[in-house]
Amino acid sequence: MEDTKTKGLANMNTTLQPLIDATIKKYKNLQNILSGLNTQKTYVVNQYQTDLNDFLNNNFLTRYNRTQYLALKNEVNIFKAKYYTINNQLNCSNILATSDE
Repeated sequence: MEDTKTKGLANMNTTLQPLIDATIKKYKNLQNILSGLNTQKTYVVNQYQTDLNDFLNNNFLTRYNRTQYLALKNEVNIFKAKYYTINNQLNCSNILATSDE
């Protein structure tokens, strides 16, 4: 998710820059305010990132609690390490050794 967010922000930045450059070329009077437009672009991208982080923290993370998933994944890995061989085949001797029958 973090990678997708970072790529989205980078795409937003690269989308805005050609728009700024095209506007500067089109309107010669704006050439002296190029740094101001770049500053505003940076502000917009950073504000979008802040708003997106707030939205994800308030909505997504409360619904998707990874602790249960990670605990289950850890249990599965322990089980696989104990009862499976290297090539992911079930090791019956380990299972029979731990059973009462």
